[in-house]
Amino acid sequence: MKKTVLITGASSGIGKACAYIFAKNEYDVIITGRRAERLKEVKKEIESTYSCKVITLSFDIQNKTATFEAIEKLQQ
Repeated sequence: MKKTVLITGASSGIGKACAYIFAKNEYDVIITGRRAERLKEVKKEIESTYSCKVITLSFDIQNKTATFEAIEKLQQ
């Protein structure tokens, strides 16, 4: 069974670097951040380089309601 990791702040910096490291190590990744366009770019780059599944969720992690709504969408 392939493992999945959720990474916050994945549109840049340490979060983005973590997404690449996990993808390189054969994890599927769920990447989150406030900037949907940047997340789409990261998703495209990762999927073209590694054989893993990438899901993007765009929301502000400081907004508790938005965070829970985004997580609940994963279960659907």
